[in-house]
Amino acid sequence: GLRYYHHSISNFTKTFATDLDSTLNLDLAIFENEAVAWSNFLLASCFMMVFLFGGLVQYLSDIVPRISVLVDTVSRSITPVFFLVIILCDVFFAFVIWCNLLFGKTVRDFSNIQVTAISLTEMLFGRLDVVEDLRLSFPITGFFFYLVFMVLFFFILQYLSRAIVLTSF
Repeated sequence: GLRYYHHSISNFTKTFATDLDSTLNLDLAIFENEAVAWSNFLLASCFMMVFLFGGLVQYLSDIVPRISVLVDTVSRSITPVFFLVIILCDVFFAFVIWCNLLFGKTVRDFSNIQVTAISLTEMLFGRLDVVEDLRLSFPITGFFFYLVFMVLFFFILQYLSRAIVLTSF
C-alpha cells in the first residue's frame, strides 16, 4: 500500500508511460482512480474483518463458557496493558536516543533516530547483523548496551505482560 501511495504521489505511472512508446494509448487517469479505489476497498475490508471477528468472539462468549472467561480476562487487562505499552514506548524511545547518541557516528544502523528505532526493533526480533557491527566498532560498550537492552526488554515484554494477564485472570 505504501509503495503504491508513494508512486501515486510521484506520478510514477504517468512518467513511466510517457517514457514508453507513444503508440501505447493508455488511460492512466482511469487506472489510477481504480487503483486508489482498490486500496480504499482493502482498507475498509480490513476494518470490517476486525469488527466481524469482534462479533464472532462476542457470539462465542455467549455460547462457550471458556471463551467467556477469556473475554472477561482480556477486558479486565486492557487498562494495565495500555499503561504497559506507554511505559515500554518511553523506555524504547530512551534506548533509541541513547543508542543514536552513543553509536550514531560510526555504526550505519544507528545513524539517525528513525533508522535507530527500526534497528532496535529488528534486534528485538532476532536480527544480529547490527550486533556484529556494534561489536566491531565498540567491543565493550556495544556488548553492555546489547546486554542491557535485550535483558530489559525480554523480561519486560515476556514476564510483565504475562503477570498482567495472570493478575486479571
